[in-house]
Amino acid sequence: MNDPAMWSALTPLSEKSITQNSKPVLIPDFTRGKWKKRLPVFGLKDI
Repeated sequence: MNDPAMWSALTPLSEKSITQNSKPVLIPDFTRGKWKKRLPVFGLKDI
């Protein structure tokens, strides 16, 4: 579910950055910090 949320946030965040002379803007953490604990998955056998 995080990918659709991230993709839908890109346009408004890009617009915000552009209106601020291309300054970086923070991207919301849609995982609520879970990305820090996620183990890497390199193939189907790892699932």
